Amino acid sequence: MSQLYRIISEVALPVGASPIGQRKRHIVNYLKLHNLPIMFWPSGNPCHLANAWLTSVSEKSTGRESATTKAALLTHLVRFCYARNISFYDFNDAYFETFTTELMESTTLTFDGTNEKSRSSSHTLTIQTACLYFLLWVQDHHPVNNRLPIIGIAKIHPGVIIEWRHSAQFSKPYLWHRSLVTKSPPLNDKTAMPDRLIAKIRDEIYQRRTTGAPTCTNEPSQPAASDMRVHTLNYMYSRRMFVVNMMVNFGLRPEELWDMPLDENSNIIGIMRVVLPTKKLRSAVEYRTLKINLNLAITLQTYIDDRSTYLNHLAHNKISISAPSRMLIGENGRSFKKSSLTKEFDRICDAAGIKNMKVCLSMFRHRFITREVKAEMILRLNQNPDLARELTPSLRDEIARAVIKKTGQRRPSSIWPYVHDEYKLLTTDSSHEQLQSLRDDLEQKHNTILDVAYRDKVYADNRNLSELDELRKELKDIEVRLYNLQNRNDS
Repeated sequence: MSQLYRIISEVALPVGASPIGQRKRHIVNYLKLHNLPIMFWPSGNPCHLANAWLTSVSEKSTGRESATTKAALLTHLVRFCYARNISFYDFNDAYFETFTTELMESTTLTFDGTNEKSRSSSHTLTIQTACLYFLLWVQDHHPVNNRLPIIGIAKIHPGVIIEWRHSAQFSKPYLWHRSLVTKSPPLNDKTAMPDRLIAKIRDEIYQRRTTGAPTCTNEPSQPAASDMRVHTLNYMYSRRMFVVNMMVNFGLRPEELWDMPLDENSNIIGIMRVVLPTKKLRSAVEYRTLKINLNLAITLQTYIDDRSTYLNHLAHNKISISAPSRMLIGENGRSFKKSSLTKEFDRICDAAGIKNMKVCLSMFRHRFITREVKAEMILRLNQNPDLARELTPSLRDEIARAVIKKTGQRRPSSIWPYVHDEYKLLTTDSSHEQLQSLRDDLEQKHNTILDVAYRDKVYADNRNLSELDELRKELKDIEVRLYNLQNRNDS
C-alpha cells in the first residue's frame, strides 16, 4: 500500500449502553468523530494499536487535522516494524537508533535526476517524538503482563530508555532520548511567491483548458460526452484560476479555502466582500469578512457562476454530486478533498516547469502578508514622514494588528519579521530598493493582465476589453517610472 491510512469523514463508535427499565433493550451511546484516520499494515491488515491511539488523539483534539498529521508521522514506524516482522512491544533502543538512521539517510529522486534528503532534521525530530509518545500511550493503555515495558525511564528496565527533562523554556518536563536528532537551525524560508511564477502557473492552467490536458480521465458514457468534456474543462479552468486568485488576493491557508462557506459567498458582486473561515485557533471556527473592489468581485463571481452552471449541467445529465454544498467540487461531481487542492497545485507547478525550486501554497500567504505590511507601512509613512526615523514598537504593533485582521493570525508578533523587513526596505536611501519595488509592481500588474486576458479568451465575448485597456495604461505608467529610475542610476 502506498499510503497506510485512510480518512473516514464521519464515524460513530459505540462507547457504552444503558438498559431501558426492566426490558432487555438498551440505549447505545456513541462517540462521533470527524476525519478519523484508520491505519493499516503494508499487508492491508488493520493496525489496531495505532487505530486506538489515533481515535484517542481525534477525540481530544480541537483541530481538524491533528489525528491525520499523527497518522502521517506514525506511518514511518509502522513500515519499519513491518519490514522487520516485529511488533511495537519488541521495540528497543537499538531499533530506535536504526529507525533514526533510516529517517536521516532516506533520499528522494528529484526531477533533474539528482538525489536529495527526503526530510530535514526538524521533520525527523517530529517523527521521532510522535513515535515515542505513541509507544508511551501503548505502554500506558495496553501493557502486556510478564513482559518488560516498551518504553520508560531507566530504573524500570524498558526496551526504549527515555528521560523527562526540565527547561526554562517549558513549564512541563519534556521527553528526551539519546537518539533524538538536533533540530535544524531556523531558516528564513518564508519566501513570497514571485509574480513570474504566478504567471507560469496561470499559463499552465490556461493551456490545460485549451489543449484538454489529462483532466477528464473518466468521461461519462452518454452520447453528449464531448459536450460534457467541454463543460468539465471550463469548470476545471475556472476552479483552478479561482484557487490562484483567492491565494493571491487573500493569502489563505489551504484548509481555509477548502472550507470557504458557499452560502455567504454566493453573491460576492452584490455585497462586495468575502467571508473566510479562520483556522488554527484551536476553538470553534471563526469567520472574518474582508471588503473587496469591483474588479476582484467580478473575477471571483465568475467562478461562482461557472460552478452553478456546471452543477446544473451535471444535474441535467443525471450525474450525482458528492458534496454540492462545498465551494470546490471535483470533476464530474466527485468530492474534492483538501489534499486534492495541494496535490493539484503541485502537478500544475511541475507541468509549468517549476521543478528545481521550492514552491508551495504557503508562499502565496507570505506574498500576501508582505504586500499588506508594505501597504500599511506606506500609508503611515505618508501620513507622518517622521516615522521613517525609527521603527517604534507602537508603529510595529499597529501595523501588525491591522494585518492580522486580514490574515486570521492570533498573535501580532507573528507579523513582526515582515514589518522589520518592509521598514528597512521602505526607509533605505538606496535606489536599488526603489527599483525592486517598482519591478514588483510591474510584475503584479502584468500578472493581472494575463488573468483578464485568459478570461477573455476562454469566454470569447470581449467582456473584459475595458478592464484590459485600463490595466495596460497602468502598466505603461509603471514601465515609464522604472525606465526613468534606471536611467537616473546609470547617469
